[in-house]
Amino acid sequence: MPNAAELKNKLKGKDIVFLYFAYKDKEKAWLKAREQMNVEGEHYLLNETMTKEAEALFGVNSIPHYAIIDKNGSIVNKRADRPDNVYNQLLILLQK
Repeated sequence: MPNAAELKNKLKGKDIVFLYFAYKDKEKAWLKAREQMNVEGEHYLLNETMTKEAEALFGVNSIPHYAIIDKNGSIVNKRADRPDNVYNQLLILLQK
């Protein structure tokens, strides 16, 4: 999460949204982790059906898992590098 926070700071003010999906978490644990980590962004707790869809769509088999989706909703990279390695790729997408 520290790398994600650093990436968010580098891209502050840019037209980009960070989404965080709780994967196979219980609501109480998820809420506690959100509070402890204090990570800003869009957070969603996936139910069992959504978890299966994420596994199929993005090939999720472990966490953390990163993906890049463009502003039109198209998947650019379903197995993106860690946050500290995607800065340039995101800048290029922001210019499109």
